[in-house]
Amino acid sequence: MNRRIAAIAASVIVFSMILPTAVGVAARTHGQTVRKAIPAAPKDPFAKLDKKYRGQTITYFGGSVGSDHDTDVALAASFTKSTGIHVNLDEMTSSSSATLATLQNLFNSHSGSIDVTRLDVVWPGIFGKYLVDIKQPLAADYPLESKGIIKNDTVGGHLVAMPYQGDFGLLYYRKDLLKKYHEKVPTTWTQLTAEAKKIQAGEKKTNKAFAGFVFQGNSYEGLTCNALEWIASYGGGGFITPGGKVTVNNAKAKAALTLAKSWVGTISPKGVTTYQEGDTHGQFLAGDAAFARNWPYMWSLQTGTKAQGKIGVAPLPSGPGGKSSATTGGWEIGINKYSSHKGAAEAWARYYASKPVEAWRAIYGGIAPTMPSVAAEKSVKKANPALAIASKTNNVVRPSTVLGGNYAQGSAYIYQTINSILTGNTSVSSGLSTLQAELKSLHP
Repeated sequence: MNRRIAAIAASVIVFSMILPTAVGVAARTHGQTVRKAIPAAPKDPFAKLDKKYRGQTITYFGGSVGSDHDTDVALAASFTKSTGIHVNLDEMTSSSSATLATLQNLFNSHSGSIDVTRLDVVWPGIFGKYLVDIKQPLAADYPLESKGIIKNDTVGGHLVAMPYQGDFGLLYYRKDLLKKYHEKVPTTWTQLTAEAKKIQAGEKKTNKAFAGFVFQGNSYEGLTCNALEWIASYGGGGFITPGGKVTVNNAKAKAALTLAKSWVGTISPKGVTTYQEGDTHGQFLAGDAAFARNWPYMWSLQTGTKAQGKIGVAPLPSGPGGKSSATTGGWEIGINKYSSHKGAAEAWARYYASKPVEAWRAIYGGIAPTMPSVAAEKSVKKANPALAIASKTNNVVRPSTVLGGNYAQGSAYIYQTINSILTGNTSVSSGLSTLQAELKSLHP
């Protein structure tokens, strides 16, 4: 089977910037939008250095999931007020796979239409040659990051991206419903399946939209992350070993995916195979699900929703004899080498990845910090207890390093196969057999 990622031209809206004293963080929950006010973002700590670019305008290709865009609005407003540099915000689509294709088109055409971009943690190896070396302009902050992340963002000896957001998979649950049905927080996937079935049966008597468990089942990068957690938690490995051996077609992986396939149409809606992050948090925060798998940001969106105050968070369950496993995710910021305003772009990236901004984003946007010193701050811990789960789970990584520039294609093979299994179009056995061969073709 020869499947290639289609090039997707993303339509983006350029937002004109207003200078508010506060903005709202939005949680879209089944047709309603709930917003909570957040304080103005920190001033640019490098303003004296950055004011020499006053009057210039740059375009930032930023996020659209959870609090991403609303916090970007606040940050751009404060940055403009501090420096006189104007920032146009283009929102990425919520699908990182579609955004990847958009960036591939832009960079391959040497386009300068965006100056700075948000990058998935697995993309520096793909786009490194198109990005500016930012080690010198961001010299004040990169020593504060963990060496592992900096190594990930260094391509050909050049620091091509700077981390600003960490991510890892979490299990969210309804505390009130566990109490109501006399259940405990599940520690295994089998236990979650049984509890979700029991709670769903009871709640559907008064709420037909209720589901036991929701997750990201669409055919995109998010499903690669979910599938990695399922398989790794069963002891089935991580698709490919660090040494390059393809191992995905094994008995433990088959067991994990067989259980996951059984969820669709039972404890999970049939439509879960089209769900991305926004669909997941929308249903869960609307009070229409007992359990959800999502990233740390979801915790901060509960204010004003039906689920507010009723949410608990825990490590993801494990398979038989396995360990709770959470996919390591995260986002970086990088500068397009075809930008006509590299100085102003560097100023924005330096501000965006700075320590005060990372702490502010963690407290008011629910974003996991990448700087250990920020994660250790009391105010950050208090604002988002979900962040403490990171140390209680087995962090697993996608095979981006071993696949290098072929990672995008490899991930597409993975999420397309898993989605086909979940929808019932492919059997678990034949799907894994095909996937084994496809990944071997990328890294024989």
